Amino acid sequence: MSWHSLHLNCKGAIINNKSMKIPRIFAMLIGLVTITAGTLRFIPDTLHPIVNIPLADAVIHIITGAIFIGGAWIKKGKYVRATNLLLGAFYILFGAVEFNLPHIILGIISFVISLIIKPAKTI
Repeated sequence: MSWHSLHLNCKGAIINNKSMKIPRIFAMLIGLVTITAGTLRFIPDTLHPIVNIPLADAVIHIITGAIFIGGAWIKKGKYVRATNLLLGAFYILFGAVEFNLPHIILGIISFVISLIIKPAKTI
């Protein structure tokens, strides 16, 4: 392991830069999954869409998926923590309103990842 891959966290402990990629990977994967779920709503399978979710939900999935991916990629993930935090809170509320457990779970995971893994300071 080289010195340039090490960072200090906010408490001064040395951590490996690879662990800081977790929020970005999470945001990219969730972004791809939500965009796919939203997009499949618009692809018909005979008379019905492949994914049977309401139109508004499909649009929300596509938009939030794009935001997740943007947060992971813009300025090499500079905004991924805020993105995961805000969209996590959004999905918790979205799931609570719809009584949808998968949305609530996604929101909690996103929210927790943003709180646990914080940006590191470079040595």
